[in-house]
Amino acid sequence: MGDKSDFFHDFFNNPWIFNTVRDVIDGGQVRFLNKIISSLNINSLLDVGCGTGGFSTIKVNNYTGIDYNPKFIDFCKEKYGNYKNKKTAFYVMDATNIKLEEVVDASIIINTIHLISDEDVVKILTSMNKISTRII
Repeated sequence: MGDKSDFFHDFFNNPWIFNTVRDVIDGGQVRFLNKIISSLNINSLLDVGCGTGGFSTIKVNNYTGIDYNPKFIDFCKEKYGNYKNKKTAFYVMDATNIKLEEVVDASIIINTIHLISDEDVVKILTSMNKISTRII
């Protein structure tokens, strides 16, 4: 996002603002992903670069979201920490070296990859491949 001290970085680093803008721009993504995931019989999901946790509402039994931004993870825990009695977990984590206790059925990386260098994308996809049965 360029210089991390610029207006837009500071503006969108606020989870409430980021979440509101994301909902307006990408409102139908969860519904679309629910169709895909339900057709693949996925029980556990890792969301890499989960941002403010909007995809935690996807219909799976176990959802784990990781992001490097502690403000966003705090927002996720507050808003979705106990979402409809399913197991949800959110961690501040470097996606180039994902460390989870269990392998997940699938991993997603949505609305994130364009912000990452090519070198780190390779590291992230390699890390995702080690922790998940499939990458969607």
